[in-house]
Amino acid sequence: MQFPTEKSNKLKWRLKLELIRKEDNAPDYFKLTLDRNEYFFEQAKIICSIMNHEETEQRKLCKVISNKPICFEPFIYCSKLFDAEKDYLPNDQLTICCQIRLLTDTVCTCGTANPIKVPENKVAEDFGKLFNNEQFSDVKLMSNGHKIYAHKNILSARSQFFEAMFQKEPQDCVILNDMDAKIMMALVRFIYTDEVTNLDKHDKQLLEAAHKFKLAKLKALSTYTSSNQNFSKPGWNTLQQLRLEPVPNKAQKPLISGGNF
Repeated sequence: MQFPTEKSNKLKWRLKLELIRKEDNAPDYFKLTLDRNEYFFEQAKIICSIMNHEETEQRKLCKVISNKPICFEPFIYCSKLFDAEKDYLPNDQLTICCQIRLLTDTVCTCGTANPIKVPENKVAEDFGKLFNNEQFSDVKLMSNGHKIYAHKNILSARSQFFEAMFQKEPQDCVILNDMDAKIMMALVRFIYTDEVTNLDKHDKQLLEAAHKFKLAKLKALSTYTSSNQNFSKPGWNTLQQLRLEPVPNKAQKPLISGGNF
């Protein structure tokens, strides 16, 4: 069974009641599982029970993670559920109450009435301030007369290509011969912020760059955009659409050369 939360009609949670039959004369029981059907990672307090029967109540305080069900096992034994005196099945119907309370990202301190709000994660925003910032930069990327100030440690952490290059031969200036300046700018901006703009206009060029510089997320985003734009074209080959074939030979020539300031 699926059900929404709050005022949203979108189905977000799944509740499953499963009969578990045990061997060796062990009593059979029902297992109750709850999970989220979309990406989610949050701490929650969950209370499940049979309606109007508080004695069946079970509680859990746990992390709710996508594709990792929360289990109440056993939830109730068969012998107890079907006991007519318990009246768990009025009119042969079972009603399960499930309360989900998502815990806010706060820290409470003893003796303090108001909780302390934990600031939002701003790592991408903070790293974005370093994008093309000459202060503390130790490498310069060049393309057709345009330059970008960068940081070797950030480039290396995000791209295995840059990591291998700087380990082999530390450089103060990297020349990107066959890359358009706008593509270079978008590529480096993605490395610093994990975001890309105008993807629909430069999806093919960014896809080739993502292959070259081993940026898996940018590759996936570019592939998705490219496939959506070209899927309806007559004669469009699936392998070409997804760009799974090797990059053409003309693109195999070296894109990188070293230099100095």
